[in-house]
Amino acid sequence: MRAETEVQRDRVAPGGLYFVVPLSDDGLDFDPAANDGTYAGSLDLERAYRRLLKYQLDARGVWRVYVFAQDVNQTKPGTPPEIAAQHIGDFFVASAISITFDPTLPCSLEAQGSILVV
Repeated sequence: MRAETEVQRDRVAPGGLYFVVPLSDDGLDFDPAANDGTYAGSLDLERAYRRLLKYQLDARGVWRVYVFAQDVNQTKPGTPPEIAAQHIGDFFVASAISITFDPTLPCSLEAQGSILVV
């Protein structure tokens, strides 16, 4: 069974509004080659700007970038449980979430990058 990966990048504007950008490894648009492990995507800036204006938010300032990647469970429905358990998916491969087992601490969300818009 071929493993699949689902990747997305979230961009958070200075006012807290976020934009989800699906990333793909299909060799189309901004991705130079299919299945090479490099994922690409783009944010429609015109649409993002209109959305910011709708909520009276300014695009200027620091935008935080978060990346999430997880494998995908592609087990077919009806597969016997003993077989299905060998193909469990939905585990984070890369994540902005820092998981801790200390109940006094929250699971923090840390940006992998930032963009300054002036």
